[in-house]
Amino acid sequence: LPLPDEVAALHGKEEVWDELQNSALIITNNFPWKSTIGLLQRIYQPYFKVTIFCGTFYPNLFMKDEGFPAIITPFKYINVSEEEIFQGYFIYLCLIKAKYLHIDSVEGFFVMSDDATFNFWHTLNLRNVMHPTGITYREFTGMWWPSPYGKPAVERALMLITDKYRDDVSVKKMWKTYQDGLIANGLLRSAHRQLIEVDGWCMSDL
Repeated sequence: LPLPDEVAALHGKEEVWDELQNSALIITNNFPWKSTIGLLQRIYQPYFKVTIFCGTFYPNLFMKDEGFPAIITPFKYINVSEEEIFQGYFIYLCLIKAKYLHIDSVEGFFVMSDDATFNFWHTLNLRNVMHPTGITYREFTGMWWPSPYGKPAVERALMLITDKYRDDVSVKKMWKTYQDGLIANGLLRSAHRQLIEVDGWCMSDL
């Protein structure tokens, strides 16, 4: 993590502030929330337009006094059942549900896990389409990719785009935007191949 004087210098980067203050941050938890919410609020909440916590909430767990800072109230949260997110496999539901909140003047969303550290003090063009290819170029599939929730699920989703809904105007626009984004970032391959090919690996919760 940066030193105090480094943080002070980073606070002066107006272009980063401009991006963050119009963005929503969604912090997820693959398992029921415990007493770390107050700490995470103090780390991230001052920098984003809105911070939303998403996961399964049991009062006897997330309100338990375990020595962490108290929750700053009111706080925004989305409660999903353990069955819905299934140990984090379906945690993307948090983003879908956050979109349905129709938060005013939010230009985009960041989604991160509660046990990740988000170093957001970098100038990025957030309007570019970016898809990570991993931290190493090798065929390492990890535990998720071979499972029913990995590559088979990606292929089923792609079938919806390239077959069932291929004539839908909004779907075609989305697919073209993604393909154009890949090309703009130097990835000269089809969007379909990019999504199903094991061309790199990274363990990331952001």
